[in-house]
Amino acid sequence: MSKGVKLLDMVKNAIRNKIPFDYLLVDSWFTCTELVDFVYRRHKKFHLLGMAKMGNTKYMTTNWGELSAKAIITKLKAKKEGKYSRRYHCHYSEIEVVLGKRSVKLFKRSAALREYAQTA
Repeated sequence: MSKGVKLLDMVKNAIRNKIPFDYLLVDSWFTCTELVDFVYRRHKKFHLLGMAKMGNTKYMTTNWGELSAKAIITKLKAKKEGKYSRRYHCHYSEIEVVLGKRSVKLFKRSAALREYAQTA
């Protein structure tokens, strides 16, 4: 049994046993179209926060077409599409993209050099 299948079983089990949660936080190993589709299909509403895959995974953008997360970050940096959070004292960028058939947001926080995909 793969780790992705085990994750889906664990989440289904938590829902079945009425364990309350609002967020599902996963590493990039688990962030994939199957997981995003699973989250969208659930009757229980919760947010998925997952590290974006920095490899060959392609995200569809409205302005630049299909690009990897690294290429999207490069484009955002070139356009200086960043914002500053006074609350968290860091610069960040965000962009709505499509992963598979689902709309997600990619966030890039400059201070920690982390990329996150979040269901919209």
